[in-house]
Amino acid sequence: MNGMRLSENQKSKKGKILYGFVAGMLICLTVVQVVQVRYLSVLEQKYSESAYETFCLQVVKSRAAQISMAARMYNAELRFFTDDKAVLSGSIPRIRALLAESGNFATEYFMSFGFIDMDGNLYLSNGAVRSVQDYPYFKVLVNGKLGSYVTEPYLLAGEVITIVARAAYDASGKLIGWITGCANVRVFESIIDAIHIGENSRAVILAGNGAVVAHTNSSLVFNTNYIAPADDSAVSETLARAAQNMVALQSGLASFADDRGRVCLFYSPIDGTEWSFGIEIPFSQIYEQSDRIHQVMLFVCIGIGAVLFLFSALFLAKALKPLKAVEKAIAGIAHGEADLKYRIDINRNDEVGRLVDGFNAFMAKLHEIVSNVKHSETDLIQVENQLRECVENSASSMIEITGNIDSVAKQIANQSAVVDQTVSSVTRITENIDMLESMIQEQVSGVTEASAAVEQMVGNTSAVSSTVEKMAGKFNELESSVTDGLHYQQSVNDAIVLIAQQSSALMEVNTVIADIADQTNLLSMNAAIEAAHAGDAGKGFSVVADEIRKLSETSAAQSRTIGNELKKILASIESVVRASEKSKEVFTAVSSHIRQTDEVIRQISSAMEEQQIGSKQILDSLRIMNDSTANVDSASKTMAAENESILAEIEMLQNTAASITCSTEEMTAGAACINSASSTLSDVAAAVSDSIQSIKTEIDTFKI
Repeated sequence: MNGMRLSENQKSKKGKILYGFVAGMLICLTVVQVVQVRYLSVLEQKYSESAYETFCLQVVKSRAAQISMAARMYNAELRFFTDDKAVLSGSIPRIRALLAESGNFATEYFMSFGFIDMDGNLYLSNGAVRSVQDYPYFKVLVNGKLGSYVTEPYLLAGEVITIVARAAYDASGKLIGWITGCANVRVFESIIDAIHIGENSRAVILAGNGAVVAHTNSSLVFNTNYIAPADDSAVSETLARAAQNMVALQSGLASFADDRGRVCLFYSPIDGTEWSFGIEIPFSQIYEQSDRIHQVMLFVCIGIGAVLFLFSALFLAKALKPLKAVEKAIAGIAHGEADLKYRIDINRNDEVGRLVDGFNAFMAKLHEIVSNVKHSETDLIQVENQLRECVENSASSMIEITGNIDSVAKQIANQSAVVDQTVSSVTRITENIDMLESMIQEQVSGVTEASAAVEQMVGNTSAVSSTVEKMAGKFNELESSVTDGLHYQQSVNDAIVLIAQQSSALMEVNTVIADIADQTNLLSMNAAIEAAHAGDAGKGFSVVADEIRKLSETSAAQSRTIGNELKKILASIESVVRASEKSKEVFTAVSSHIRQTDEVIRQISSAMEEQQIGSKQILDSLRIMNDSTANVDSASKTMAAENESILAEIEMLQNTAASITCSTEEMTAGAACINSASSTLSDVAAAVSDSIQSIKTEIDTFKI
């Protein structure tokens, strides 16, 4: 049966080695190949992107130049008109006659021709005249004085057309207007249809307003606006942002998504216009070559892995084939008669040979061990007898030890009871000391707070006393100032009275001036009468009398004015006199109140001095009480510390008693365990004897 398990284990081990080695190689190879393929795929994609980007940007620029050349051909066609003598003459009738004849040489580029003068009048080849002053393209032409211009496309009679304008100059070089041609943009569609990069690429021409001028998908022409798409349009937000860059006449690339998946848009401006050209290429087309390479590399890796797996399996099967012979030899030994002299006779200079040599050496060592065990059989019997004697002696000694341990346990129990009573008494003393210490701490706290409050009160009293003294000084200064104010007020009153008296004198003077004016007026009237009586001889005197009359009237008027102003001044002076009298009365009342307040301040100052003396006496008493309380607190803490020391010693004694009790219990338990172990040892000795006999029987089965 042992041989069967050996054979099964050998087969299992061989299979595990084979499959494990092959699986490890395949896993390593797979990981390496996957990393390699992935790395190469990424490099190929980056290379494809870079190559496509460079190539497509070059194609876009070249195609934009081609479209620009086509636009220039439009402009070149108009040169036929601008170089004509009718245009050089600057005569509008001759230019209109030239346009009327243009139907004879219409080209594939233009449907009709016209002329726009500087006033915005458009003269068509069919003789019609219309105003284009409000048209955007006319404003661009006039403001920019452009030599040529291509307008945004628009629908006319179902056709998408654009207006091409070329500046017209007369013989003197003066700008007289622009020759225009109505061009069909289908020529751009033919250029777009000829542009193909791969199977799924699309070309597009955008006008300056975002409208599609030409597209590989003709249904989008003039029906789609990339910048302002309709609600049901397939134009995405990213494509609309790219269109913003296109109409801004920038070059570059952008990506967006449509029915083809992710698409890359390459774009470039068309020189000479406000249009832009672009090519849309799906990313699937860009990565098509790299995806093919990735698939080929993956198939190659799978093939290499399969070949390596096959060769590895054949090699391992051949290498493990000699193990079958070893397996048979080991099975023969396992199913035989336990002959330890048997050896495997296989000579190989490889791993199998070294395995056989190791097995033969193991069998030799096992033969030696079994031989020594047989020789030790007598020694085991002697040891069995000695063990039985030791077990019997140990049993009698354990009975005596157990009795002694019981006696010691009783004495320790009595001692523990006494220690417990002592601990209880000391604990009560400690509680009383703690209560006393708490009361002392409360007293100390109360005395400290009272001392602080009294000190604060003393400080406040000192501050109040100082403030009161300062207030008394300020009141003295205020009283002095009020007295000086009364003197100054009296001086002001005297001055005002004097001014009032002088104003009365001015009134009298003004009255005298008024009387003089009246007398002068009467004198002038008498002089006028006398001059009238004198006739021509009194004309000179009449003039003098007239001047005197005017002077008297002026003096009377000024006198009245001065009288009115003096009355106002007298009224103001009287008001000031009354206010001054009231101010004097107020100053007198303020002085009286200040004296009364000063008396009150002095009484407060005297009371604060008495309060400060009493507070200092209370503070001294509290300090003495605080010192006494501190001494009591110190003594209480010393007593508590001594009590804690006693309690700690008693706790140590209690712990020692408890430790001794535990030790005694452990000794009792140990004695019981030893007694039990002795009984068990007797049983073990009997079992050892039986085992020795069994081992002797089993060893005798080996052939040595």
